[in-house]
Amino acid sequence: MVKEDVSGIEPTTLVFLLIAHVSVLLPHLQTLPVWISLMSLACCVWRIQIMRNPWFMPGKFMRIAIVVLGFTAIYFEYHTVIGPMAGVALLILAYSFKLLEARTQRDAYLVIFLAYFVVATAFLFDQAFTKALYLLFSSVLISGALFSINQTDWGFYRSYKKVTQLLLQSLPLMIVLFIFVPRIQPLWSIALDSKQGRMGLSDEMNPGDISKLIGSDELVFRVKFSEAMPPPSLRYWRALVLDSYDGRRWTRHREADNSDSTKNWFESYRSFFAELDQDSAKNNFLARYRYDIVMEASHQKWLFALDWAFPLSEGVTINPDYQLSASRPVDQAFFYSVESVMLKDETIPGDWMQRNMNTALNLRLPEASNPRSSAWAKQLRQQSDSDVAFVQSLLAHFHMQPFFYTLQPPLLGINAIDDFFFSTRKGFCEHYASAFTFMARSAGIPARVVIGYQGGEPSRFDNYLRIYQFDAHAWSEVWLPPRGWVRIDPTSAVSPSRVEKGIESALEEDSQSAVSDAVSWLRYRHLPWSAYIRHGTDYLRIVWIQKVVGYNTTQQSQLFSTWFRSNELRTTMLVLLASVSLSLSGVWLSLFYKRGRKKLKPEHQMYAAFCKRLATQGYIKNPGEGENDFARRVALHRPDLAASVQHITRMYSDLVYSSACNDSRTRTDALAELKTAIKQFPLNRTFSYYLKN
Repeated sequence: MVKEDVSGIEPTTLVFLLIAHVSVLLPHLQTLPVWISLMSLACCVWRIQIMRNPWFMPGKFMRIAIVVLGFTAIYFEYHTVIGPMAGVALLILAYSFKLLEARTQRDAYLVIFLAYFVVATAFLFDQAFTKALYLLFSSVLISGALFSINQTDWGFYRSYKKVTQLLLQSLPLMIVLFIFVPRIQPLWSIALDSKQGRMGLSDEMNPGDISKLIGSDELVFRVKFSEAMPPPSLRYWRALVLDSYDGRRWTRHREADNSDSTKNWFESYRSFFAELDQDSAKNNFLARYRYDIVMEASHQKWLFALDWAFPLSEGVTINPDYQLSASRPVDQAFFYSVESVMLKDETIPGDWMQRNMNTALNLRLPEASNPRSSAWAKQLRQQSDSDVAFVQSLLAHFHMQPFFYTLQPPLLGINAIDDFFFSTRKGFCEHYASAFTFMARSAGIPARVVIGYQGGEPSRFDNYLRIYQFDAHAWSEVWLPPRGWVRIDPTSAVSPSRVEKGIESALEEDSQSAVSDAVSWLRYRHLPWSAYIRHGTDYLRIVWIQKVVGYNTTQQSQLFSTWFRSNELRTTMLVLLASVSLSLSGVWLSLFYKRGRKKLKPEHQMYAAFCKRLATQGYIKNPGEGENDFARRVALHRPDLAASVQHITRMYSDLVYSSACNDSRTRTDALAELKTAIKQFPLNRTFSYYLKN
């Protein structure tokens, strides 16, 4: 390699570029493979060493080799070079390689433009309020590097200050464009091919699966109610119905898609809700809840809602198992609205529910599985007058017998339910839901398992709940005509506090739960400062997601209808034009006012401050009096200050009139010296001087 001249880019500009490079890469560390982060860091170190001169610029063949190596590594990492994840990785490598080989100002401009693109891609993975603030800060650093290319003598403080001023001036225009420009799909709405694993519910349930989630305090979703919240006993957030059992594992039954049947069911379900509205005087339901849910990324399609839910948002559907689903996997924070009703026991939904009921599926059990439990359930059903009596007797058995609710149940054998029901009698919610559903089916009662979350932590700032991974729960549903599917939670018969007070109360002394973790915020949830910090930051996030990230065409149309009584395109364009004109006029007026005010140069400001200090001692500079004449007059009356006054006056005159201070570095040093001299001006000797004279 041959030593190359890199003097086309000032060292100060290179420092700006390196600072911006580090700030831009930090948000991507969690999503990028480690080797990409290390390669980007290596490019930074190499560039720093080039700037210090001990290292050489990479030659042509080395640059080609580095690019080919990076391209190949990305292909093997993602099995493609097309798509969001691979595309972001390629962009970051190209950005890092360009910084390494930058030689001219043109290269520096290209590095800066690439940095802006890399900042924008960070929103693909997270749109949090804190992330937005940080990326705004990164944009300031990038813009500071842009200023440094043409203003090499400005320094860090002045460059970043100027960028901040421009940002504040453009803020009104940014807000106007965000509110009034017709909405399009944002960059972060594209589906990600993310390979990141995420803890949470799966579409199957084995003994111990849900109990593993109790160690996680990760937030799953938030629920904001328009009016009163439901009581804790009704806070069952259903996600999936598991109706197939192989003797140990519960899974979802995959039926062939019958769009006509599903459509007919949905029309009947919608009609049922409409009838509830029309017949509200009949009081067929206990309560009605309207609520908004902000769900964190789960990389799954299923959503959460209370029982008897009806989706109110576009892109959200419900199937005959009462499961809400999004149109595509939830890869970022997702906002949707739902309405639920709590029906009375005597309310009969209608025969449409029976038509979509698969009795054979919900009675199916593997042959010769758990024979003791099956025989016991059949005997109990013979002793019961009805299906309802059987359910009550089974719940009473769980309550009266020594069953225990624990995170650390013993291992179970091949006949897991037999071992649990007759031997260990220790388990978590999935053990009780599985055993109850199995016994109901053995007794000839259609039953299934439902998994989701139960409970929620009320917020201190608004009328909403926070649901965590450790709130994961499993319960049963049994078919009891004419009511249809009825929720039965056998866990509540064993541990009522689990439902009434939450999982943290039921497992307060369990060392494996998230609330017992010494580094978890939830361990200190009862401390006022801890609760306010957690709830305050979370409230900011939910408002940000609802009002900014979730601002879509529907919300914009509603806003125009409310503010301007019309949402037509003509109205939109007129309002946009007027708002932009008003914003630009405000910016122009502020600049005009600022330009109209004569701003003194630094040396004049310092000399004016010096004259002000002398004026406090009775020495006022007369209009038209020269600096040297004023200095001689002060020295005549105050010989003790003569040397200092004449020295400051001489430095000021050199800065104003001498050509020797035209050089930027010399001028900067002279200004610093003048500032120090004025700061050390010995006015504190005035009183002692008068005593001597």
